Amino acid sequence: DLLQLTMHQDPMDPLLMHRQLQVDQPHWIGPAPRLPLECTAQIRYRQREQSCRIDALPGGGCAVQFAAPQRAATPGQHAVFYQGEQCLGGGMISRLLRSGAGLEQGREQGMATGPRHETVASAGHRDHKQPTPGQVQPPPDSEQRAR
Repeated sequence: DLLQLTMHQDPMDPLLMHRQLQVDQPHWIGPAPRLPLECTAQIRYRQREQSCRIDALPGGGCAVQFAAPQRAATPGQHAVFYQGEQCLGGGMISRLLRSGAGLEQGREQGMATGPRHETVASAGHRDHKQPTPGQVQPPPDSEQRAR
């Protein structure tokens, strides 16, 4: 899998928009619904519910296809599914799928197609000669002044 850090100044950059995602281990409240299912979902707190379709994948996972592109969906976030006022369940987003990128092929293979996107952070791996962003670097002769 490819790990990728993506940063954009434009909050509506097309690379931040996804219509499809995968949930590997959905947790259903009550009996699992019959899939495919037309319902609504939220992928972030206070987001309005978004129309979507949930399709079963081999192994118990599901592919979620939204009617409209969703901004900044991220593996590790949770998708929560609703039918009217009733919460059906949800699960952690495991992968983002490219729109139109072989959802059928993913079903056949039991996995998602397209790259996996995750936020990658490095801690303590910087060259200590370079200041970290936002850090004030002392003037070159400050050590001599302190003596």
